[in-house]
Amino acid sequence: MGGVLRGILIEWLLNKANPYDGYSQPHPDLDSYEALTPDSIHYDDAMRKINDQQKEFNRIALIIQGLLDRSTAMHPHPHVNLATQEGFQLMIVLMRDGSMVLTHGEKPDFEAYRRKLNALITTDCVFVGQDIAWALAEGQKESRRMDADWRNPHRGEWRPKYHRPYGNPGPGVVSQPTQVTFKKGVAPKATFVWERQRAYNHYSDDRSLVPVKLTVPVGDLLNVSAYQQGDFKTFFADPRTRVEYLQWAPLLLAAEKWCQQHLMR
Repeated sequence: MGGVLRGILIEWLLNKANPYDGYSQPHPDLDSYEALTPDSIHYDDAMRKINDQQKEFNRIALIIQGLLDRSTAMHPHPHVNLATQEGFQLMIVLMRDGSMVLTHGEKPDFEAYRRKLNALITTDCVFVGQDIAWALAEGQKESRRMDADWRNPHRGEWRPKYHRPYGNPGPGVVSQPTQVTFKKGVAPKATFVWERQRAYNHYSDDRSLVPVKLTVPVGDLLNVSAYQQGDFKTFFADPRTRVEYLQWAPLLLAAEKWCQQHLMR
């Protein structure tokens, strides 16, 4: 989900920066721009600047290529040619955050952190992650329903990854399970129970609630009760995990919010 949001943001920024993008709304400063074509009086100056930037980039790539080829400290590594797109992607990772590029120690490991917290699970713990697991399962169920509906004119097209049916609140973003199963002192799964509205029926006025049960592997959950306020900064502050942070943000920020509210009571 984070990747989708990041992609939408990047696309919006690109559209906003390009006044000649025909698929976006008219740029508010369109009158102050002109297309870069050979007919423009600024064409030579603009191309000279672009060429200078390209030469500077190539100079840096040449230095890195020399280090890879001649520095024994970087051996062994596969043969690579940074002048090609494939070779560059194989060996180079661009750090687009200018701060804290130099780091020390091991890269923070989110899964190790999750296992550490989940090792402290008791029957009274609250969790986060069950709502995502439920919405993902409902998305798969809804996709199967859409595929089986012969009346659907969009069969084989877009399908939801996450789905939250009307009248079904789900297990809650942060909630306590009804049951935690332990095996040899380790909790492999947790069961959540809640109520949803009964599906509408033309032949009945029954509006009673129906119980729903969901069992989730602990590996998909995060023990919020063991979370310490500010833990999310470990993964956000380190540039090596900041680029991956969005995939963990829903769990960490929900735990952070619960922790802050719990301490205020």
